[in-house]
Amino acid sequence: MKVDVDQIVKSGFDEVEFFVLGWSDSAFPIDFIGDCAGVHIDKNENYFFITSKSRQSDRALCHKVDGDSTILFRGYDLDLGLHTYSEKDKLLHTLKHESLGNGVFVYISASDNRLKVKSDPFGVSPVYYQKSNGVYLFSSHPTLIVLEKNRPDYYSWLSLIQNDFIFGDRSFYENIQRIAPGSEVIIDCAGENVNRWFDLNSLPQGVDSVDEASFGLVEEACQQSIDKCLDLGIGNITLPFSSGYDSRRFFASFQNRGVIFKALTCQSYQHKNGKFYDIDGTFAPKIGGFFGVDVEVIKATKASDLEKDYQDRMQFIGTETFMHGWSLPLIRRMRSLDESIVFDGLGGDTLGNGGFEYEGLHASNEKDKTIILEETVNNKVFKFVSKLWPSKGEYVREYQSEMDRFPSTPNGIELVFLLFRTRRSISPWITMMQPPGDVVVFPYLDVGFAKACLRYSPVEKYSWFFQKECLKRFWPRYYDFEGSRNLPVDMRSIPGLEIASIGRAKRIFAVLSSSASMRENLKFLNKVIWQSLSMLKLTKTPRSWFYEKLLMLVKCEESKKVFVSL
Repeated sequence: MKVDVDQIVKSGFDEVEFFVLGWSDSAFPIDFIGDCAGVHIDKNENYFFITSKSRQSDRALCHKVDGDSTILFRGYDLDLGLHTYSEKDKLLHTLKHESLGNGVFVYISASDNRLKVKSDPFGVSPVYYQKSNGVYLFSSHPTLIVLEKNRPDYYSWLSLIQNDFIFGDRSFYENIQRIAPGSEVIIDCAGENVNRWFDLNSLPQGVDSVDEASFGLVEEACQQSIDKCLDLGIGNITLPFSSGYDSRRFFASFQNRGVIFKALTCQSYQHKNGKFYDIDGTFAPKIGGFFGVDVEVIKATKASDLEKDYQDRMQFIGTETFMHGWSLPLIRRMRSLDESIVFDGLGGDTLGNGGFEYEGLHASNEKDKTIILEETVNNKVFKFVSKLWPSKGEYVREYQSEMDRFPSTPNGIELVFLLFRTRRSISPWITMMQPPGDVVVFPYLDVGFAKACLRYSPVEKYSWFFQKECLKRFWPRYYDFEGSRNLPVDMRSIPGLEIASIGRAKRIFAVLSSSASMRENLKFLNKVIWQSLSMLKLTKTPRSWFYEKLLMLVKCEESKKVFVSL
């Protein structure tokens, strides 16, 4: 086996937190290409680790323990009070702990030649794997373990085009899977065994009514989660601060505790009522200024300089989502700061308010999944694609099969949204691009907070919005500001010319430069209709919503780099 470490570093992975693990139950040769200076490498006769190193303390993600055994932990556990960069003796407590907070835990036991890989309850911290020629490959990023033979998973591509998330635990590539939420994969000479240590059926069904006491219970759970995150003992605190309710709640909680923190917001052009607005860059500094907190605003990348952002986004998260191009300037700024604990509001809206917003949901548990299929499967897509792709019937059966794994309760469809969209599409901007050395925490995804919110009827939650009502009731001074939820009627939108130039830059990036490649990639389309059209023309048709996404996927596939060869 050869691993091109030099190319991994040149591709920028030394600037994001990552790991790659190769393991077999028998010895295999490993050849590392490059000087390996920018990363950490640990190897034995039947395994190897490659991980990022924290940008200041130079600490890796894996450690030798108990002689020749090895442990890797990426994330945090609030019950045990540990995180990625805790001392290795403290990390050993995870071995005796049946559950896992938020992260990925790997243990290679030298005594019985056994590998254990565990995911967190909601599977937010990504870990992908595949097996080839007797060797198991695991990684935080599917692009780091893709082999030359891996072909696109067209079910995943169809899911991305239609909904901007990949349903279930598939990946961009065939044969590469994401480890399911709350699972433990154990591999030894006897084979592979997967156990679900966390059962979604253990979560509340969502049958309680919301009353006045409900807000206090939810807020108490929120504050307990924030306290436990602060108790991790990481000195510096960074808050990506928007004008929304989720991060405002953190802001208020920090101020109430007298906690010193660094607030950052990034310009991003959000679409509202048919126009684009710089919402966070406008309102977050005003909120901070009122309370005497300097909010640093990171400027959005100019259209003329977007190619680097698009390239990095595609490299790190292009296999997961089309979103988050806005976040690259923020990520780069975070890399320049001291290592810190980063508070992210992931899951706050989903658990506190609700997920899918389609008419008829929650009238019947049995009909909820049918409604989601009807609303999220676009019949037109299957008319545009060639026979290379799955048929609509095949796609729907796979999609339905994945949803059938979820509880048939009022909260069942809320959990589908959490694990399909929140986990797969919303989280990657930080889970797959965070600077090494930072510990990113998600207080709203603490199981205690999740259970507090999931007690209540999703219909009633959506009519109330816990995130809004808790801010209004318990932090009223922080509530009454204009922001993403209540734009002023006279707010100026971004000039159309600027938005158009950004759109054009994106289309130019997506379209492959070689006309031969363009013709070759018409294989993805229904050629009877589209064989005479060039890829650039397709992006200007009324169906550009489809073709622009298809071109981005093609671009991602055409640009893939193979770091591991067997």
